[in-house]
This record gives sequence, structure tokens and C-alpha cells, in this order.
Amino acid sequence: MRCVLDLARRGIVSGGAERNRAFFDDGIDWQGSPPEELRQVLFYSETSGGLLVALAPEKAGELVRRLTERSHAHARRVGEVVARGGRSLFEVTCTVTGSG
Repeated sequence: MRCVLDLARRGIVSGGAERNRAFFDDGIDWQGSPPEELRQVLFYSETSGGLLVALAPEKAGELVRRLTERSHAHARRVGEVVARGGRSLFEVTCTVTGSG
């Protein structure tokens, strides 16, 4: 993760990430002011399939525990989809911890 964030800090991002951000960014409520490079990485099309997983909130803790047990030490719950004004919104609610 550290290398990916370093590249994003230097402005090295894919066209797919830029297009994803242009499409989805208005639907995200960034909580806790995550750094710009972390915001950008969340839109990477190359990693989005493995980076974010959506499931029922009551199952999130169990999934994180099981992933952590299986050598995925950076598994975290990062937010939730909430209804606001008749549309869904992804709310990012944590910050990166550890050295990644």
C-alpha cells in the first residue's frame, strides 16, 4: 500500500481512476479528512475489485477478522452505504493505520 500511496502523492494515477472519480466523487462524504492520495487510490480501476467489498453491516466484523487471520493484515471496515435525499451515498469513515 505504501508504494501505491507514494505514486498517488506524485500525481501518478491512471486514466481509469480519474474517470471513476469524476463519476462517483459527488456521492462520497469523506469523513475525517483522509489525505488526497488515499482518496485517489480508492478510485483505482486496477484494484477496485479487491480493494472494496460491500456486504451487510452485521457481517463486516467477521469478514475483517477472517481476512486478518488469513494474512490480510490491512483489512479494515472503511464505510457504509447510506440513503440520503433519495440516493445512495458511500460514507468513508476511517483513516489508514499502520505502515502499509
